[in-house]
Amino acid sequence: MSGWAMPTGPRPWSWKLNIRSLAPLIGAENPVDLELFQFVDRPESYHDFVNQRYKPQIHGVATFKKQLPPDPERHKAWVLTSSIDGKVDGVMLYDLKGDRPTEFKFNISRFYTLSPASRYAFLGWIGRHIDQANEVSITLPPFEQPHTWYSDLNIKLGSRIITPMGRVLDVEKLNGLPAGDGHFSARLIDPACPWNEGIWSFTGAGGHLRVEKAADADCPMAVQGLSALVYGTLAPESFAYRQWGEIPAEVCKSMTAVFPPATPHLHEYF
Repeated sequence: MSGWAMPTGPRPWSWKLNIRSLAPLIGAENPVDLELFQFVDRPESYHDFVNQRYKPQIHGVATFKKQLPPDPERHKAWVLTSSIDGKVDGVMLYDLKGDRPTEFKFNISRFYTLSPASRYAFLGWIGRHIDQANEVSITLPPFEQPHTWYSDLNIKLGSRIITPMGRVLDVEKLNGLPAGDGHFSARLIDPACPWNEGIWSFTGAGGHLRVEKAADADCPMAVQGLSALVYGTLAPESFAYRQWGEIPAEVCKSMTAVFPPATPHLHEYF
């Protein structure tokens, strides 16, 4: 097998929208408490939300184990949080840039919400800047569909240059991942990480994955194929075209049962 480049996940999308269309949301009733602060003053508040609230609910989110202290010159951004019943429910990271006060660009690099209430509270907050900004750019996870959020947003779509990539580094540490019911085994090929090579069985039961060594394999599979299954980005029927393994049709069904298709959001930029 050849072609050792890792499978790519979907890109986060950058959307431009008409700030004037958000005017009706300004001051709308909402059970959300908003709090604004500078990122450099309280970076832990942002990271705590991402790790403790957002990460467990969103497929594919990966974060660094240790965050470096922010640079006051490089990390000039505002953080807006939304809370419902005392629990942080959303976070928006943004800055305003430009040379003319009425023509700033409202640039949102993170827009993470766990409920529609927080989403519309954030959109109302953006609308409050209608006399300061004439352009809004918002980067969103690939599963978000902002053109369905509100009428007349006049959205224009672009994509970030960075394409997220992911791979399995240690097969045994996949134990406990969320999984569907099913079972298959594979002879894994991974010359870059030889500890991964060999025959492994993958069993989904009770909502979780069990990985263990096995005696017999249903098929050979490159680590790229396993990575694509874990992230949910490619069907196993396509692996042969990528030179990741010839997967029998019945085994493809089992693989899809254990690892259903999903849209991951990897969060961190490298």
